[in-house]
Amino acid sequence: SAFWMGDYAEANKLSQAILALPSSKNLKVQTVFHTFFMGLIAFHMYRDGEGEDNLEKGEEALVKMEVWSNCSAANHINKLLLLEAEHHASMCNIKAAKVAFQGSVRAARDYGLVHEQGLACELYGKFLTSIIETDEALCWLKCAHACYMQWGAIAKAEQVWKVHNLDMSMPGGNVGSFAIKHGREW
Repeated sequence: SAFWMGDYAEANKLSQAILALPSSKNLKVQTVFHTFFMGLIAFHMYRDGEGEDNLEKGEEALVKMEVWSNCSAANHINKLLLLEAEHHASMCNIKAAKVAFQGSVRAARDYGLVHEQGLACELYGKFLTSIIETDEALCWLKCAHACYMQWGAIAKAEQVWKVHNLDMSMPGGNVGSFAIKHGREW
């Protein structure tokens, strides 16, 4: 829950404890998720000035996700695109980051992974906030809130609402087809 609540330092500490366990040496489905989240954490920590080694850790996660995505695109393509987006953001490649963030949102939506769609929307909104595109950021953060509500993660949805001071009456662009699945709107 440290990751989902945005406490990346604590999530990183917990991850290191998990990796120290003997059972973590065997490849399991949890390994994919652990690698994915550790990649996101590493890129975030790199951008926060926490060291070059975090960029390398993020890039290692990206390479692993590329392999896994080739084996099962339905389960991994949105994760790969989100890691790519975070890598591009870390390299200050704004245009490529935007394309990858939107691709991750679209892939998660298309495969029915509403929680990962919410995560992609939230991280995209944070990225847009960091480059001072606040109106567009609000739109993506509202989409993240809606995804988390649909997923049933009320505490996470409330956290997004409070941290980003969302107000549904505020302007905030339009995510259009990214928020629609099978003709349903949020």
